[in-house]
Order: sequence, then C-alpha cells, then structure tokens
Amino acid sequence: MIPQLSESIYEPFIIKDHVCEEFDKLVLSSDQSPTDDLELCAELLQYLHNQHRFVSMYYTASIFLARGYRHNHNPTPVQGIESSFCLSLRRHAWIPVVGGKLFKPNDVYLLSSDHQTSAFRQYVPHLDESKVSLNNTDFINNILGIKSHVTHRTMFELLMKWSCDLDSESLWNLVNQTNTSDM
Repeated sequence: MIPQLSESIYEPFIIKDHVCEEFDKLVLSSDQSPTDDLELCAELLQYLHNQHRFVSMYYTASIFLARGYRHNHNPTPVQGIESSFCLSLRRHAWIPVVGGKLFKPNDVYLLSSDHQTSAFRQYVPHLDESKVSLNNTDFINNILGIKSHVTHRTMFELLMKWSCDLDSESLWNLVNQTNTSDM
C-alpha cells in the first residue's frame, strides 16, 4: 500500500501497523488441511467476535507524518488504513461453512432465515451457525467482509454455472472480452 499512500501523502510518513503472527500460524495449518482444524477455527472466530470491542483497535494501522512523529509523544495520525492483522483475517480460509469446510471470509454468506434468502443457502457457502453465533454487524461485514445477501451478480454467476458450467473467472473474462470487442 506504500505506493498508493505516497500518491496521497506528499511527505515522508510512518506506518504503525498491527500484525498477529499467532493468528497466521493457527490458520496457516488450516489452509493446508482445511477440515482438520474446523473446530479450532470455529472457536477462534467466536472468540474474535466476542472480543471485538477490545480487539477492534488492532484492525486499523495508523499513518503519521514523519516530521511530527519523532518530536511528539502523542502524535495524531493523518490517516488510518487496514492493518496487516485485518488483511490476514480476510486472506486465509478459516471461516467454517455448512458442509464442514473452511472458506475465506469474502466467499462466505450469513443469510437471514427469511424465505427470499434461505432458498440460496444450498447454492452458496454460508456460515455454519451450529458452530458459531455471530451478530456484530461491524465485525461480520466491515472487518471480515462476510456477505449478508445474494447479489444479482452472484445469481447471474450461479445461473451461468448451472447452464454453461462457466466458473466465475471465465464468465467475467468472457463478459469483459465481449464488452471490449463491441467498442
């Protein structure tokens, strides 16, 4: 992120980041053998959810101007960005879904039980609520990026998968190729 930050901050800066190597070590093993660590990941998810208000400060890294940081004991950050810890939460497959698998948070849905969305539960990976109970929308949506509803795009991808056996990446490559050639 340093190149993007350098474009918006025109002087030397310092990033005070938060890293959690312990989290990375715990979920790294689940990346290699996803079903073996299902219970561990469920407990870890429930713990982070329950402790969100105490842990939330570690999800943001602070940007300080270098000139003010060295001389000031209480400098004010000029900007906040997602910390390495927050990015790590999203990068690994550690969220338990129905079917006994672990997925990356951005690939998981937490669908309400109403009739409209419950019909999609069998087609999209959704949180295994028998293993964890989540209700903090800030943690669920803003930190992890778990989806709360099925979008039109997802429905389109599902229909194309069923009808033409096109995976999401191939589908959007085809759509983009078609849009480019029409111009």
